[in-house]
Amino acid sequence: MNRRIFICASSAIAIGSISGCLTHGLYENIDRPEYRTYTETVSQILISADGKNLVFIGEDYHYIFDAPEHFAQLLDSPLHKDLTATFNSFSVSTNGAVTGFVRLELDNIGEKDAIIASQYDFRTAGKKMWRNLNLSGKRYQAGSFQGAGDQKHLNTPYIVNVKEELPRGGKRALVLLTPVTVAADGVLMILSLPLLPVLIHDIGKSVNR
Repeated sequence: MNRRIFICASSAIAIGSISGCLTHGLYENIDRPEYRTYTETVSQILISADGKNLVFIGEDYHYIFDAPEHFAQLLDSPLHKDLTATFNSFSVSTNGAVTGFVRLELDNIGEKDAIIASQYDFRTAGKKMWRNLNLSGKRYQAGSFQGAGDQKHLNTPYIVNVKEELPRGGKRALVLLTPVTVAADGVLMILSLPLLPVLIHDIGKSVNR
């Protein structure tokens, strides 16, 4: 009798353990986020006149980041002519927050420019100097946005890979309509501020994949 009770008790414990494992695994699957990836063709990169916003104009979405510290000053510096940039993939959360980073490089610059670059926190790697900048901001729906004909586009539009977190429980991702507008004179605006083109040497070639 005692042996039967022991066997029954052992079986119950084993079943309970298996059930617990299955439940734990189920919750893990529920908690694990799901993603989709898509590609965005970026035709323009702009910066607001106050240097605070960096804007990527894509076919389906606009990506508006907080401009990295001193980025506007860097574009106005003597280093601009030798600057190349590589923008890697973006990640988008269910609330529309987007992150990414840009790698800036300077190749074969003189001693004077190297001193200036070090003041912008560039590091030396052989004959190159480089700096990575983290980007964070918001993704917006392009909607019926139509650009003006005199806008300055990149020499070569490039493709950026985007990893998007999918909402759970049948909810829809939060996507707001772009705040970028076109003024009567054809200038792109954001929050009443003009947007200026970011022209970086060879940027189209750098970021094509």
